[in-house]
Amino acid sequence: MISSRIQSFLSTALLICAVSAAGQTPPIPQLAASGATGTPGSTPSAKVPSLDVISVKPNKIGVDGGMGWGPTPDGVMGKNIPVHLMLVNAYLLNDDQLINEPEWAKSERFDIQGKVTGPDATLLARFTPDQRRMAFFEQVLKERFGLVAHHETRELPEYALTPAKGGVKLEDGKPDPHASRDMKPNAGWFRTGSTPGGVKRVEFSGVPVVRLLQILSSEAGRTVVDKSGLTGKYNFTLSWRPALEQAAADEAGDSAPDLFTAIQEQLGLKLEPIRGPVDVLVIDHIERPTEN
Repeated sequence: MISSRIQSFLSTALLICAVSAAGQTPPIPQLAASGATGTPGSTPSAKVPSLDVISVKPNKIGVDGGMGWGPTPDGVMGKNIPVHLMLVNAYLLNDDQLINEPEWAKSERFDIQGKVTGPDATLLARFTPDQRRMAFFEQVLKERFGLVAHHETRELPEYALTPAKGGVKLEDGKPDPHASRDMKPNAGWFRTGSTPGGVKRVEFSGVPVVRLLQILSSEAGRTVVDKSGLTGKYNFTLSWRPALEQAAADEAGDSAPDLFTAIQEQLGLKLEPIRGPVDVLVIDHIERPTEN
């Protein structure tokens, strides 16, 4: 099962994620062809300003109309998106971490527009696109869809990230004084992107392996926990073809590996299926909004 979460290291300045007309929802999280850079784990202590205006309207086009979503300079937008997408983005969940979600939340689609007005609008630049998207979608869900939910811990299938046979293939993340900035950015740097052919690529410099877990969880459709025993900071690159596009690539003779193969071949790690405690979001109440 492919998660519909958007990965959070995503896209361009507006973080507007376009999806094919087939209506496929990409995993935590869609990586922009132009790439994105940033510092993982940076969290401002201030709170993201609240939306002052929220518009929600039903969209009857359906999956063939494609969709887009993400933060804008003064708020957030969504075109032809299901409530399910907002849920997994607001709370950084995989599909199996949502409990009691009604079917209409997956099938019915909406256009949303939220804006921050006044002096607070100038504060948005202090926050990352991920932080804004999460906060805004949560506000839309609570105020316009009446979301009431609570967290629980349940035992579910997940993956353990462990060393593969042959050993780990990660490079020490210490800065290389002889390398150019383009090749070895400062510690804590990352970049994401995808090729026109659909191959996804993530590059990390001077970061711990745990920073990769969110992307892996989204792509694998299950929570990924770190059992690698790796405690340092590393430089590494991972390229793979998403499962949704693998069949077409095989027919075209494209040799890009799937995620599981890429992790093993490129990083010297592997994903082992296990069961363990997973945080889930239990929906107590959610309703269709009134149009405005």
